[in-house]
Amino acid sequence: MKLTLAQIARWSAAELHPAAASEAAATGYSIDSRTLQPGDLFIAIQGERFDGHDFVATAFERGASAAIIARDRLASLSEAARQHPLLLVENPLSALQRLATLLRLAAVAQPPRKATRTPRAAKARRVDDKTRRGKLKSLRRNAVD
Repeated sequence: MKLTLAQIARWSAAELHPAAASEAAATGYSIDSRTLQPGDLFIAIQGERFDGHDFVATAFERGASAAIIARDRLASLSEAARQHPLLLVENPLSALQRLATLLRLAAVAQPPRKATRTPRAAKARRVDDKTRRGKLKSLRRNAVD
């Protein structure tokens, strides 16, 4: 996965803060700052025992390219963390689910690399792909609105 922050913001219905970081890219994602790789997008999920917002600064220290956080938690972040690209959403878990759905649909809509199917199966596959692309377009349209 290599997406610009502008794409991630559009697909996850997020506000990019600061907006100037839109061309930066994320090469992966993580909800655990301990497993984060440099260039990954950190998603601050709030769980029963831990709150990912408490680890945003650590994620940036480990090389996160950006973080998805709850809009109402921006003020509670350290000044150093607020200097990095942040994607502000109402609910980070919902943003993760939406982003995952769109990425999955985009991956499935890609044409197969090598056609090894019978003509009947290939036709059924094309019809199925058109349906998925239609759903993807619909979700993208709704994300922009």
